[in-house]
Amino acid sequence: MTIAELTKERLRRAAAKIETDPQMTQMNADRDKENQAVNLRKSAPSADKNALEVHSVGGDVLMACPAPAISRDEVEALAQGIVAWHKELAPADATTYVFRDSAFADDVAKTNPAAILQQSGIDNVRSL
Repeated sequence: MTIAELTKERLRRAAAKIETDPQMTQMNADRDKENQAVNLRKSAPSADKNALEVHSVGGDVLMACPAPAISRDEVEALAQGIVAWHKELAPADATTYVFRDSAFADDVAKTNPAAILQQSGIDNVRSL
């Protein structure tokens, strides 16, 4: 191989790598946007340690609240925050909301957010 041929090959490989890098950067940015999270605060203003997180994945078709404990006092604020965020996101497909079944203090605390969400047109609510 001549020096010119080696140079051409190196340039082709460098161009291919540069093209791949921006594509990966865009894919990572898209994934970060899809996996956005919102903090829904308790009724009274409180520190971040008291926030309940709701995560959105898959283009907002799956949203989950991984909180290990949700009290009766937090249920309404959590559900209203989810309704507001759902309206803001305006997902193209039906969204499924998932909560930890063991997170709720009792059955009343578990049924209230589902009822609030269903009154707002959000029917796919599951607790696992």
